[in-house]
Amino acid sequence: MDRCSPNSAKIATGSESTRALEELARVLRENPSITKLRIEGHTDDRGGLKSNQKLSQDRAKSVVKWLV
Repeated sequence: MDRCSPNSAKIATGSESTRALEELARVLRENPSITKLRIEGHTDDRGGLKSNQKLSQDRAKSVVKWLV
C-alpha cells in the first residue's frame, strides 16, 4: 500500500479511499441516470485557513481526476 503525507492530495493506492472510489465508480457505471455529483475535499483543523482551503480543493480535484 502506498502511504501519503497527511498534507497531501494524492490518493494512496490500496487505501480505503481507493476502495471507496472503486465502489463509487461501479455504482456510477451501473446507474447512468446519476448525472451529478458533489465532490468535496476536507482537512483537519491543523494548518492555516488558506493552506487548508487549498488542500481541500486539491483533494476534491484528485477525486475528480481519479473518477474521470
